[in-house]
Amino acid sequence: VKAKNRGVDVKIVIDERGNRNDVSHRAMKFIVKNEIPLRVDSDFPIQHDKVMIIDERSVQTGSFNYTKAESKTSDHAVVIWNMPQLAKPYLEHWKDRWDRGEDYK
Repeated sequence: VKAKNRGVDVKIVIDERGNRNDVSHRAMKFIVKNEIPLRVDSDFPIQHDKVMIIDERSVQTGSFNYTKAESKTSDHAVVIWNMPQLAKPYLEHWKDRWDRGEDYK
């Protein structure tokens, strides 16, 4: 929400199966209430992608979960700056998942 309020174009795709509990639904409602587009992709049992595509030029990827789990698990993240040729397939993959998803309301 802070990034969106700074003018960052934020969109989120999540899996349906892993987000059925009350905690997830409260978070999802918070995201939508703050006018961040959120889609639920039920084509895959687990939406296991952990990636940010930044300005179609840079990629952050790795095993790092964007949740409080980071304090309980051993994870890593890699940021590759200014490589649009690498960012392009990541963005295409993300767009495919976005297109498969349905808007959460």
